[in-house]
Amino acid sequence: VLAQAGWQLQGTVHDTMTTARLLDSTLLPSQFSLDECASRIGYRKLDVVREWCLKNKAYTEVQVEGKKSKEKRLHHLRVALFHPLKGLGDAYDSAVVGSFVRKSILPRHLALYVGRPEVMPLARRFRFQGRSVFDQVLVWDKRSWKHGASQEKPKWDVFLDWRTYAGRVYYLSEELPAELGTLEELSFEQPFSEETNALAGLGRTVHEIAADTMGLDAESLDEVSVEIPEKDEVRKHLQRILPERFITLSNGSDLGISSRTRQTKEWSEKSWETVVRNVRSSCSAEVVQIGKKEEGRIEGCISLLGETTLDELLWVLSRSILHLSVENGTVRLARAAGTRSVVVFGPTSPSLYALEGNESVSSGMCPPCCWTTPEWATQCS
Repeated sequence: VLAQAGWQLQGTVHDTMTTARLLDSTLLPSQFSLDECASRIGYRKLDVVREWCLKNKAYTEVQVEGKKSKEKRLHHLRVALFHPLKGLGDAYDSAVVGSFVRKSILPRHLALYVGRPEVMPLARRFRFQGRSVFDQVLVWDKRSWKHGASQEKPKWDVFLDWRTYAGRVYYLSEELPAELGTLEELSFEQPFSEETNALAGLGRTVHEIAADTMGLDAESLDEVSVEIPEKDEVRKHLQRILPERFITLSNGSDLGISSRTRQTKEWSEKSWETVVRNVRSSCSAEVVQIGKKEEGRIEGCISLLGETTLDELLWVLSRSILHLSVENGTVRLARAAGTRSVVVFGPTSPSLYALEGNESVSSGMCPPCCWTTPEWATQCS
């Protein structure tokens, strides 16, 4: 399959290997295009199903609030997207991929399975083309993927498994027309795998890789937004604390890692303090630090560490004139709230995680090392 996709093989691939091992030791991707690979190995089967449904009028037209034209929703496609969310950034990434699904295959119903109940309120807030990205947000509370999948996948016509960078698609509806092929033929898994610092060499973002491997249109990134609360109590409380013009700053850690444990993503407080002094003197704006209470306080900032709810965090990011941050979930929330960011990258790769329109800063002193060791997030390799 890989040879047909244009890869130059050195030796034989005997079993499933990680993308990093394939790129490093087995394949020469000198003229490789993920788009080309997707089209050659049939990853555009979602297009085939969508076009059949449209041609045979297997859809319902629905009037969506805020839109003049009616929206088509395909009868045959009740779709679920599984992404084991762990943090704020993962919720945004799922919403982006969800927008790709909406734009590409016009599902009648789109659900999202998340791994942590804490991110459900945020996942429900993302919007695309005047409506919620997801019709339903569910918790994947199964003990194992195999056990949970056997229970949950049959509930849907199409199930998108996006546990990592590349995705898998499973067709499960017996109502799909026989002329499109058997369910086994329609379903597909990508030859790319999970652990992947080497994917950065492809020049594709995590969103584009997800779209390429699941046959989705990846051109709706800028259309995903987040619902900003306009509650009087939120606005009045924050307006008493914050100046009229301010820049936000985050040097925080991800969920799932103790806030007391310093991460390799984080920059030193002294370095940030230098930035804050320069910003305050040159931009006539105060700097507001956001994050959890356990994070190190940066001198010269107005501190909101541990003092914001989700509603308040979104409100603050939407009013900020610029967001300064290490690569973490607040960068993605700022994007959804309409605020540009300057992002300091450490162990993770800008080519995978940078968002268009932001400024990415890397030292160049060491190559990205994410997932190269089990301790990469807390210890330099």
